[in-house]
Amino acid sequence: MLFRQFVDEDLGCGSYLIGDPASGEAVVVDPPLGVREVLALCKRHGAKLVGVVETHTHADHVSGHGILAQHHGAWIAIHEVANAVYEHRPLRDGDRIDVGNIALDVFHTPGHRPEHCCIVVSDRTRGDEPWLLLSGDALFVGDSGRPDLAVAGDEGAAALYRSLHERLGKLDNGVELFPGHVAGSLCGRGMSAKTSSTLGFERRFNPMLADMTVAQFVERANADLAPKPPTMTRIVEMNRGPLIGEAPRPRMVKLPDADAQVLDVRDGVTALDEEIAQALRKPRGRKFLWSACRRRLLAVRTSGRRGAARAR
Repeated sequence: MLFRQFVDEDLGCGSYLIGDPASGEAVVVDPPLGVREVLALCKRHGAKLVGVVETHTHADHVSGHGILAQHHGAWIAIHEVANAVYEHRPLRDGDRIDVGNIALDVFHTPGHRPEHCCIVVSDRTRGDEPWLLLSGDALFVGDSGRPDLAVAGDEGAAALYRSLHERLGKLDNGVELFPGHVAGSLCGRGMSAKTSSTLGFERRFNPMLADMTVAQFVERANADLAPKPPTMTRIVEMNRGPLIGEAPRPRMVKLPDADAQVLDVRDGVTALDEEIAQALRKPRGRKFLWSACRRRLLAVRTSGRRGAARAR
């Protein structure tokens, strides 16, 4: 099985590529807006990306499902109560998506949002038992999803209790857990920076899976929640609405004052690429260009070392 986790460290979001090398097909679960890395990995393994599965309508980041559907011919699947206006495959509890010999079983797990689903993955070349749980925003390493983004907190938490303690309770302890978020996201409070776990470990140490009543869970799930993201409503509508075929380009809305402090949020390599391009038009000439080239080489080497460290 081809399986790869992508983590956006700025947003704390997790995305997952799942493929069958024998059939040459792959799907992505909860894709980021920047899909270049996902497509590059498919190309490297000779896999065709055929579909997108959304665990729910995201409220903290814009999905890349529109780019993958419009420019790469991928279908999109999301639960039927999501009220998505784009063309999609409506999912229901108990549905199965086949990707060659890989089975993706849909567990409807409302609570974080009414349409939320977890995806249980089985590699039938190894056996029929579930291997992986892609838990979206229902269950994290060390925490559970917040219940107040789509409905009242008490209502959402009661539904989330049933999803975690009853619906997912049927899965074995050995099933590996891969969440939709890690530490840094506003979708939880006490989540770990660790990017995976097992259900058995979480049942032992995750306070949201401890033995408790529904009322106790509701109280705990709604305690000490961070303020709701101010862009939440707009992002939900963007993800639910007509497909977005490309990432928006940044634009200058107003020139800053001459004495204003400006924050450059570009990554180092991109900033230096632009600096090098402008160097050819600057009077400082070759000395400036050589200095910029040296800084770009250093940035690329640093980025490569960080990538290697994450791979290890």
